[in-house]
Amino acid sequence: MGLGRLRRHDVEERGWQNWWNMAGAPGYISAKAYSIGGSTEQALTNSASWACINILSDAFGRTPLDVVRGDGAGRRPVSPTPHLIADPSGIVLTDVWRFQLGWSLTTDGNAFGEIMSYTGPGYPDRIELLDPYTVTERKVVGGVPQVKVGNQVRQLYPFGTLWHMPGRSVAAGSPFGLSPVEQAAKAIGTSLAAEEFSFQFFDEGGHPSSIIYSAKDITSDQAAAIKNAWRRATTGTREVAVLGADLKHEQIQTNPGETQFLETERYAVEKVCRFWGVPPGMVYGAVSGQAITYANVTDADLNFLKHSLDVYYVRVENALTDLLPRPQTVKANRNAILRGDPKSRFEMYTVALANRQITVNEIRALEDLPGFGPEYDTPGIPGGTQPIGQMVREITPGVGVVVTSDEARAILNEHGAGLSIPGPDELGPAAQAAQGQLDLQGGASSGTP
Repeated sequence: MGLGRLRRHDVEERGWQNWWNMAGAPGYISAKAYSIGGSTEQALTNSASWACINILSDAFGRTPLDVVRGDGAGRRPVSPTPHLIADPSGIVLTDVWRFQLGWSLTTDGNAFGEIMSYTGPGYPDRIELLDPYTVTERKVVGGVPQVKVGNQVRQLYPFGTLWHMPGRSVAAGSPFGLSPVEQAAKAIGTSLAAEEFSFQFFDEGGHPSSIIYSAKDITSDQAAAIKNAWRRATTGTREVAVLGADLKHEQIQTNPGETQFLETERYAVEKVCRFWGVPPGMVYGAVSGQAITYANVTDADLNFLKHSLDVYYVRVENALTDLLPRPQTVKANRNAILRGDPKSRFEMYTVALANRQITVNEIRALEDLPGFGPEYDTPGIPGGTQPIGQMVREITPGVGVVVTSDEARAILNEHGAGLSIPGPDELGPAAQAAQGQLDLQGGASSGTP
């Protein structure tokens, strides 16, 4: 039995529906009843687990995969994008395929897919993902990884047509990933037990809703009669209740905070988030002693990418690159996760343009805007990174000191100023003003009036 199946067999025999019958009596939180083993069904009944799995899987679905050739300065996008990356499934959309890939990796710890077709040179062209829980008996036989799908023994690619990709954690001695759900079984069980106890406490009478006091001693029969009369008066038609002089009614209000339910469930959220590496703020659960603020959540995005998503992205990049001909390489577009607010984005674009790291048309494409002409396909701003007027103001003090007026004209012309030696009638307004300043400065420096 493979590492990915060490505990699942026990769950399959008992059935996950039995957890609710093992919860124990009201007033006792039986976490043991919920941790008989890990299964996806159990995890999805817990809000924190559901949120963590969905957040990670959504990130997979929203992150575009690019294919490039080469690296460094010689890196170029591959066009058209290989079919395996652009449209890997004939059943679901590409973003859904990536979501399902993330779902498999964050629940079972492994992704399996049936290779449906190949390219002419023999590389996989289409892969339909399988439910990983239908893949059993995972092991290595004679150096070849094999599993059982249904009643059929299958060898993994490249020995067979079943593709496999391990998840985040892979133990030494096995090619199969460890299941996050199974590893988090006790944490999920504690959270489910707390939720069930809370439900029973408030719904099934873990405490009396009210008390009727008597100034005199009464028998058990008299107490039962008073209680029944009170129930009849306050249930259904809501009749007016009448109390004798010796009786007093007091409503009991229970503060959820005093019962420690909120603190218990908050701690359970923190524990579950640790297993999936998702910041509690992303599942709207503040860490004990901290508040959820916009700044906290914003800062968490970068940590989420660095410490949670990136290890998955690297695994996906390597696994899919192995299915493409060299030197093609798959790259996850991490900027899709770090998309900031408009102000932050345009500040970043300004710096990138000034350093000639990006083109104007690339920026417009990122903002879903139509491109300009082909002259805007060159990194930086065509005509320079500064307005001509600003460049004139900066260069003018140096005319006659470090450069001549003609040299200054040449520098400005390199950045699109359009200055020339002929008279001002042939120049535009901006060029006339710039040339006038240079002529004035040049004349002053040479001693001419």
